[in-house]
Amino acid sequence: MAHGKPGKYAPLVAYLAAQPAAMHEVVVPLDAIAQLVGEPLSPSVWTTSFWYGGREARRYWQAQGWAARLDRRARTVVFTRRA
Repeated sequence: MAHGKPGKYAPLVAYLAAQPAAMHEVVVPLDAIAQLVGEPLSPSVWTTSFWYGGREARRYWQAQGWAARLDRRARTVVFTRRA
């Protein structure tokens, strides 16, 4: 993770880090992510770029070896551990 104070999505990264190494995919409802971070999510979470290539993605889950894909219909984010 980037240096400096932990950011809003640090609890999500901690949750992902706690997943067993054998778990290659984690599906997390957007409501659960809001609970993890302790506040409502911004409207930008509904964009693919937020989860795939945005600043938060690079700083948090991608830096920890996870790729993320938004499933708007299911209102979830699918995190896939990169090899």
